[in-house]
Amino acid sequence: MTLEIHDRVTVIIPTFNRAAFIAESIESILNQTHPPSQIIVSDDGSTDDTALVVQRFGPRITYLRKENSGKSSAINFVTSRITGDFVWIMDDDDIADREAIENLLQPLLTDSEIAYSFGFSTPSTIENGIVTSEDRTRELPDFFNEALHLYRLTESNYFSLNSCLIRRRNFINTAPFDESLIRSQDYDFLIRLSQNARVKYIEKRIFWLREHNGIRGSASQPIPHELRNQAWNLYDRSVGLKIFELYPDKAFLHPQLSETEAEIQSRSISLRKAYIATTKGLIDIALQYLESAAQISKTLKFDLLSCEHESVNSIFNDKEFIDRILSDKPFMKRAFLTMRDMPLVRPSRISAKRLYWNALSSLQNRDLVRASRLMLDALRIYSKY
Repeated sequence: MTLEIHDRVTVIIPTFNRAAFIAESIESILNQTHPPSQIIVSDDGSTDDTALVVQRFGPRITYLRKENSGKSSAINFVTSRITGDFVWIMDDDDIADREAIENLLQPLLTDSEIAYSFGFSTPSTIENGIVTSEDRTRELPDFFNEALHLYRLTESNYFSLNSCLIRRRNFINTAPFDESLIRSQDYDFLIRLSQNARVKYIEKRIFWLREHNGIRGSASQPIPHELRNQAWNLYDRSVGLKIFELYPDKAFLHPQLSETEAEIQSRSISLRKAYIATTKGLIDIALQYLESAAQISKTLKFDLLSCEHESVNSIFNDKEFIDRILSDKPFMKRAFLTMRDMPLVRPSRISAKRLYWNALSSLQNRDLVRASRLMLDALRIYSKY
């Protein structure tokens, strides 16, 4: 299909204190084989030379500035200015593949019912606009299965919003971005965008993800590089609650179980919800879903299926869940006793095995104190309940 100039694309680049990187990001957008019709830089109150850097590009860029209050606010600030038929949110420190827009447009122009198309990104080291290192084993997403798309998305933000080209009507209907989220705002938006959406994955690189040690977040809530994962975990808890509110039970059912008995489906859904709650740090909610699954299991004669075992293993291998077991004896008892009605499941041994392997890892790193503590913890819970 030949792309026409009227196939208009708006690129939004929210930014905050990225004078050192944003020029390369803008240049990668300007050099697209299918140029965007509009590029908006939404400056969230930068205090460095970001404004000067952007203004050097002249009228090709619409530069808008506001008081600092976070990435979500920066995107919401310019949503009413969108003129394109498709929208691409681009980070201010990454570099787009030259054919990104062209590749992303193809499926959207072929099928008007597709809400967004997306490809993969590659974490990279970038110097002077040149990718100097590239690890293709870390591409996001690492694989795509259309039947598992929502199933995987409820678990984690397994691909990047910045690799998506979104149809304008779907973007506007999903907006605004949640301004209470300093991190995980992209994940929250994708969760809401994808509820009833048709999507298309293209096996093409959309951008190189620049790895650097710069500050994230906002001026009022700066997030140092070394604390970025903790921040994601914190804000993912809010997103996790939304997932349970917005998504129907079928989103938590593995496609392989779509033809199984209703009771098995209910048990599997409860176990999957328990796992998702665990990944979001919602440990008490996870235990409630485990108890629901155990109650259903009392009436079943069927052993756990493979995807159900996967959920249970993931829960009792989770560091935060294990920490709660070790620090809270009533919780430990409740969690382990709950699982007695699950056929062929010994969760205490699952957690003990995880601690054992962690102890061996600490031994290899010559951290004898930590290794001893982990081994004692493993022994303490191995035969519980």
